[in-house]
Amino acid sequence: MPEAPRQLLLGAHFPGKEQVAWRHPDNEDLIAVETYIKNAKAADSALFHFMFLAETLSLAEHDGSVLGHTVNGRPDTIGIQSVLAGVTKHVGFINTLNSTYNEPYDLVRQLATLDVLSDGRAAWNLVTAAPPLTSANFSRGDFLPYEERYERAGEFLDVLETFWRGWEAGEARPVERHFSGKHFSVTGAPSWPTPPQERPVIVQASSSDTGNRFGAEHADGVYIIPRDIHVARDTYRRVKAHAADLGRGPDDVAIVAGLRFVVADTDAEAEEKFRHFLDLEFSDRDVVLEIERIWQRHLPDLDPDGPLPTIEPDYEALGIILSKSPAQQRDPRAYIREWRELAEAERLSNRQIVQRFTVRPAITGTPATIATALEHWRDTQAADGFIVQPQVVPQGVLEFAERVVPVLQERGLFRTEAPEQTLRSAWQSR
Repeated sequence: MPEAPRQLLLGAHFPGKEQVAWRHPDNEDLIAVETYIKNAKAADSALFHFMFLAETLSLAEHDGSVLGHTVNGRPDTIGIQSVLAGVTKHVGFINTLNSTYNEPYDLVRQLATLDVLSDGRAAWNLVTAAPPLTSANFSRGDFLPYEERYERAGEFLDVLETFWRGWEAGEARPVERHFSGKHFSVTGAPSWPTPPQERPVIVQASSSDTGNRFGAEHADGVYIIPRDIHVARDTYRRVKAHAADLGRGPDDVAIVAGLRFVVADTDAEAEEKFRHFLDLEFSDRDVVLEIERIWQRHLPDLDPDGPLPTIEPDYEALGIILSKSPAQQRDPRAYIREWRELAEAERLSNRQIVQRFTVRPAITGTPATIATALEHWRDTQAADGFIVQPQVVPQGVLEFAERVVPVLQERGLFRTEAPEQTLRSAWQSR
């Protein structure tokens, strides 16, 4: 008799889409602790497996100006999640932390402390990249080529394994430990008690094949933001194949897709609601800034609802931009040709073409429609779980928790109880 499919992992993202959140009248204060607590309690009561907090180490800028919708800055994740641990019971806490711009002993200390405070609910979303402006915020500057970032990240995890188990009960004093490698040389004794988990749940976020291979080897989950279900299936297949080559089982590394969900009483209402969110996401200024970023030119007279610029981009500058993104490493002229051909074939305006190339998919519809879509993603091997990326905070997570989760539970797709256990145990036993 074939084994029943595993239930879905579910997480709640905060803050979601900042552009929409800042402009929507129902959104609550993105830097108020009460908003974080409402979001966390909604996820906790609905038995979500985790809260997911993104991290940005610098504000987004364009042409010397800070983009207004990023001023909330995504505050320090560990500090916020430590507060949330005290007002929740089940939900875990995935913290996005950069292995390139952190030191391992200090980061292990922070994660271990959160694990102790939360009774074993700490997790790390390991990232190696950062926006180009980030390096100016650190004295080391823009260091480490792309491949070396993952080499450093691997050593970072080795240090975590060496120091994670802290001061053991009954020890007169903690035992000094040592690690020596190419990137780190660490000697010291842990200053924290041994955490409940044998190690934190490790999630890896990357769109590159190098990142996927790293996740397949080291992580418990790989976080993806796919353009569509076909891209998700391709990533799923590659990560699981890499894991198998390394002797890991298909369930040892979960593929978790970050998607936007729009819930309404009818599918048509949900689609209309999503179109309204898109209008909020792309103001006239946002459209112009995105075209300027791609064209690598100042375009003060660009009409957001007009055609693409007739002037050619600065291909040399665009090539540099594309080369810094492993997922976009391609010929800049072919990239722009794709934009122009699509815009001409479908008569798309600047606003429409920007939406087409930058908007990730949203699953819209009634609770039943959304549940059917999630089941389809799971059954066709596109994802093992999902991170709900709300348009409005905390309303987006509340709507999903109150309307979609019960349907998922009725269909046996999601858990109906959450026994007292660590996040690692919940992750593995779904």
